[in-house]
Amino acid sequence: VKVLDSQSYYDTLWTKKDYDLIFYRTYSDALMPYNFMSSVFKNNDGQPGVLADDETLTKQLDDFPSIVSKEGQQRSFDDIFKHFNQQYYGVPIAYPNETFVVSDKVKQFKFSGLTDAPIDYKALKV
Repeated sequence: VKVLDSQSYYDTLWTKKDYDLIFYRTYSDALMPYNFMSSVFKNNDGQPGVLADDETLTKQLDDFPSIVSKEGQQRSFDDIFKHFNQQYYGVPIAYPNETFVVSDKVKQFKFSGLTDAPIDYKALKV
């Protein structure tokens, strides 16, 4: 395992592409992976994506924003993930380290599992 400083890591990821396996944290909502997948897997302007050169996946990601219905979006991402899982090895790795301090007024609190929106408001009882 080769541990790199931040600048070298991004140079290796985005420019050199000199790796066999890379750990890359998503920076968008885990429940809506479109933005992250588009930023690193989609081909742009005839150039390969950061992590892939895949015309099928690019077309699927290009088509997604025009789908309006919730059911259509779900079918589309089912297809995207089916293709992705047949072509690539992606492992979801998450180790959220969240600490919450609450007052005695809070009767029930539940972590949502999302670091960007950590409170499960449906389960919150005050």
